[in-house]
Amino acid sequence: MDVSYLYTPQFLNDVLNLMTCIEIPIHLLGVYCILFKTPESMKSVKWTMLNLLIWSVILDLGVSVLTSPFLLFPTFSGYPLGVLKHIGVPTAYQTYGIVMVYAMVGTSILTLFENRFYLMFARYHSWRNYRGKFLFVNYFLASCFFLPAYFSIPEQSEALQKVFKVLPQLPDVILNAPLFVLATDLGLVLLSVLFMAVLLCIENMIFVILLWAKMKIRTRRMSTSQYTLNLQKKFLRAIYIQVSTPFLILITPLSYTFFSVVFSYYNQAFNNMCSIFFALHGIISTLTFLLIHKSYRKVCIGLFTFSVFRKPKTLSNVVVPSGRVCTENLPSSKSKVKTLIFVFNQKMRV
Repeated sequence: MDVSYLYTPQFLNDVLNLMTCIEIPIHLLGVYCILFKTPESMKSVKWTMLNLLIWSVILDLGVSVLTSPFLLFPTFSGYPLGVLKHIGVPTAYQTYGIVMVYAMVGTSILTLFENRFYLMFARYHSWRNYRGKFLFVNYFLASCFFLPAYFSIPEQSEALQKVFKVLPQLPDVILNAPLFVLATDLGLVLLSVLFMAVLLCIENMIFVILLWAKMKIRTRRMSTSQYTLNLQKKFLRAIYIQVSTPFLILITPLSYTFFSVVFSYYNQAFNNMCSIFFALHGIISTLTFLLIHKSYRKVCIGLFTFSVFRKPKTLSNVVVPSGRVCTENLPSSKSKVKTLIFVFNQKMRV
């Protein structure tokens, strides 16, 4: 049975490999900017932003390089094409790891919002005594929420027969692959994912609302200078855009997944596009924060215009015989030497 290139594992593998070549330099630039180009006004969130970036990078590389999942919606089945498959890592472990990393990304976003709330409004509040436990519980849940679904993975031979009944016209290139079925009854999988997704959404929204309400009160009372308030508002706005943009990208594959499962619709080209969209999350997240924050955006512009590699020139003031001040663009070391020689000669003439 001949199939179009868009329907094949080769298409998915080729696109993900191309994305990897693009995303690795962008992620490295993001790490460099956070570590070495973070301004003083953002030092307080430097490590929480780095934490979010690291988990986004792990997710990005996990989908595009390590696992490269070839999905078969509307069934919860498929098989990996990535590096972990070639070194013998079981597909069940790979599945659990990717799902866990998605939860870790959501938890790192929560950490970013909580850190901002704590530094701005709760540093001297009783919340400081509970925040460590709160974050520990969330990271713990993110690491183990999928265990019930993992321990309910069905016996594969029987599960595959059910998959073949739902998808009877699979081409040979898929039938001959090492297919893996995560679940035949989607109830436990959906419950586990929904539990973590709803929990993180509620917690993140609570901190967003608290930040908005506290900022409103601070603005009304004018308890902070207008300059500081504007900086805080601008930074919060940038964080909101940074966090929301990648998730807007995920709306498309998630919507299709829901439609496919509910209506038992199978289209392998669309399934491949879903995997590609899932892999886009990390690179979109990194690009957004590089472009939305002014200090990082300057570094990016400097790289593309090559101005970041140019040696800065300093202005040196030279006193000329007429008493006027002349400003010359000279390299800093030569400028100092020439200025000293010129002043010395003028004094000797006098």
